[in-house]
Amino acid sequence: MTEKAMPVSLKGVTSTNDDPSRCVICSEPFAVGLYQRVSALNACCGKRACIDCSRKPGAFYVQSKDCCVLCHTSGVRTSIGLVKKKAKQGHAWAQTLLGRCFFIGGAVKESNHEALRWFRKAAASGHPFAAVMVGQMLLQGDGCERNLSSARAHFGRTISLDENVAGTARELLVNVAVSYQESREFDTAITILAPLAELGVNHARHNLGIAYSNNGDVSSALDIYGQTASEGLVEEPAAFDSLIMCRSIGNMWPQARFWLSMGTKNLRSLLSSCGDPKRVLGVIVGVRTGLREIRDQCGGCGAALQGDMRKKCGGCKTFCYCNRDCQKAHWNRSKDGHREECKEVMELRRKVKDARKESKSGNK
Repeated sequence: MTEKAMPVSLKGVTSTNDDPSRCVICSEPFAVGLYQRVSALNACCGKRACIDCSRKPGAFYVQSKDCCVLCHTSGVRTSIGLVKKKAKQGHAWAQTLLGRCFFIGGAVKESNHEALRWFRKAAASGHPFAAVMVGQMLLQGDGCERNLSSARAHFGRTISLDENVAGTARELLVNVAVSYQESREFDTAITILAPLAELGVNHARHNLGIAYSNNGDVSSALDIYGQTASEGLVEEPAAFDSLIMCRSIGNMWPQARFWLSMGTKNLRSLLSSCGDPKRVLGVIVGVRTGLREIRDQCGGCGAALQGDMRKKCGGCKTFCYCNRDCQKAHWNRSKDGHREECKEVMELRRKVKDARKESKSGNK
């Protein structure tokens, strides 16, 4: 048999806390684990309480987190009339809660149009969650016409409103940028993704590389992917994109060899994430064939090499030579650019190795 909530005396207790990101009782912020540390949003007052305060014996103890810790009003489903009343009175928390009810259905009949109407009202009052929902519905065209520009504005505003939902808003901004890419508006996508990439949003950096590549700026795309790889965060699709770019340029064989090794470490994952497996295998076979042809001739003089005649570059491990004189000639020949590219690949490989070591030591 379920124990009923203990009656609470509120004599001498005052609460003027209207901040949904703080506990109504102890006023401490829900900075970490917001949805794990708080009870449900109360339909009577729009306030939240942390679990510790809501279950404190002899003070604000309640058995069910679907009841208000202050007045024991029941949950949303049985208090939808109260929520509507508070929403019409202009309370942003109630407008957001009502919008959510219309969005998911259950307590009221599901309606994207009504959900958007109430979310807009709450967002106009500065409610961060409502602003996110308005942006998401504009992005997807739920209950309205799709509007990428307006969705972008709502997500951007949310980031400055509340850090608790800023991470979600940043991820959704990446989706806005991807939609601009699909419309071939690459400059706009880059404008959105560049600041997010600087903040370390890995999803943004991967898509920024794609945007640069589609916009013809291969050098910037490879720089972005290289930065991601040096932090140990490279994904198979990013490695494959880099491999295609190196192959298209034609003379970036040391980088092509590096990205080939990164992309094929988990070939099964690469084949499942890059669409057409035949295309992926075709690119891989083409690059491997090109690397084999390079190793069969001296990078310095162009003479054919066989077996023990090959002396491999100690840095990039890509080019082979007849002797040390040919290696020096190739290294110092500025038109080949081997010196700069070899150093870049060596540095990139070192950073990846360091990142992996750090990751392993952190997991122990």
